[in-house]
Amino acid sequence: IVIVAVDTPFFLYIGLPTLIIFFIVMKIYSRASRNLQRLEAISRSPILSHFSETVSGAGLSTIRAYQLEKDWAKKFEQLNDDWSIRFIIFMEGKKWATLYSSMVSCIFMIGVVLIGWWRMEPSKLAVAIQAATQFGFLGIFIVQQFVELESKMTSFDRIRFYSSKLPQEKSYHGNKVQLGEGEQSVQEDVPQSANLKEGESLEIIPDNEWPQTGRVEFDKVSFRYRSKLPYVLKDVSFDLRGGEKIGVCGRTGAGKTSLLFALFRLIELDHILQP
Repeated sequence: IVIVAVDTPFFLYIGLPTLIIFFIVMKIYSRASRNLQRLEAISRSPILSHFSETVSGAGLSTIRAYQLEKDWAKKFEQLNDDWSIRFIIFMEGKKWATLYSSMVSCIFMIGVVLIGWWRMEPSKLAVAIQAATQFGFLGIFIVQQFVELESKMTSFDRIRFYSSKLPQEKSYHGNKVQLGEGEQSVQEDVPQSANLKEGESLEIIPDNEWPQTGRVEFDKVSFRYRSKLPYVLKDVSFDLRGGEKIGVCGRTGAGKTSLLFALFRLIELDHILQP
């Protein structure tokens, strides 16, 4: 635009609106591209999970044993159709941005040719047409790259959500590992094995707070999978000493698996679990 407007400032009346229209097209599509990319990614995950369940382990044998080939294929076709619709819409959005960018570039090119035909010398008009052509390709390239960046940043957005905004378990009071919501530092006091000589073993001396036996004590442990749900464990107290062999019996839903969830803190407890 600058090259064209140096000789004929009248071109600014075409060049500046062209830049504004480019910005509007980029703004309109960038707002939709993030959601389109997110929908496409969400619909793609079930297909991969379905395929993995089918081919891994005894998936095929189980499907054939229960004669569920048609049902399994129908489910895959449905998942594939859902993903294909979202993927096509996402790609059509890219084509829409490219189409409108090309139309704006063509309008700018026509304006340069028409105005330059009456107001510019042939040599300067040739330079203006070349600059306008480069401007058109550059404008389309910028819109495409910006749209691509916007769509790919959804992956970064999900990673950022899982790494910083996802609720984390509270840090253990006696451990040096802090992985709270606002702290992401990990400290390890494990000796380096680089100085070991051949035949020597690495001796790790635990802290004084480290348990000396395999004793596990549950002291009034209450546990539920989510807030507002009933407790699956309520005021459970027992003591397991080192070397004991323990069996847990109970009906379905009695809380056998929930004991392991509480032991490994897969879900946060409501009371204290003492090692």
